[in-house]
Amino acid sequence: FRMRTIIVACSLFVFLFLARESGADVTRQNTVPATDTEASGVSTASWSHTVNAGSDLYLVVGVSTDINTATYPTGVTYNSVAMTNIANQAPNTWGSTSVWGKTNPSTGANTVQVTFAANQTFASNSISFAGVNQSTPTANVGQGSIGSFVETNRALNITTVSGDYAFALLSMDNNQASFLGVTTGSQEWESDAFGGGSQLTTSAASSAASSTTTTIAWDWT
Repeated sequence: FRMRTIIVACSLFVFLFLARESGADVTRQNTVPATDTEASGVSTASWSHTVNAGSDLYLVVGVSTDINTATYPTGVTYNSVAMTNIANQAPNTWGSTSVWGKTNPSTGANTVQVTFAANQTFASNSISFAGVNQSTPTANVGQGSIGSFVETNRALNITTVSGDYAFALLSMDNNQASFLGVTTGSQEWESDAFGGGSQLTTSAASSAASSTTTTIAWDWT
């Protein structure tokens, strides 16, 4: 029996399972919201994230840009240690999204840094978990995109087992935060309309799993 946590990123979305070690369920620790980590016209952004003491720790960083080309971070570090790129969602006309992870991150308050090859407008976020399998933390990865701007919702139905943890990151190259709501799951962060002409909106949600299917969903007008 393997515990897994799920991560998603959407207009472009990516989800992945974080497999648990035997014993306790995967649990969520701390989150640094996107409003604290917005960046415009720069190539790097950094912030402090506190990983609490615990067993089988794992750190996830999500990055959303308003660029309509394949523009992703060249690197993400935590406490000056490189994180692993989990998935990059191929962009459509609505922006791009990237997710990074780190097993056994240093406990306490340490610096997360996101680096691009050139100046960008982007929002980054971090969230830490405990109880994650350290040898195979990501058991599965999925991703997709909103097919049309006329859509008004996005629901992600993810196969899980009791004790899994689902996390999803939604990114849109449009100012939708005032109309955007997490309808299934608990919101972790949201950011929108920063960087002058930028219309990037990014929103993340999570949910502890209790059945074979865990849903994370958003609605917007």
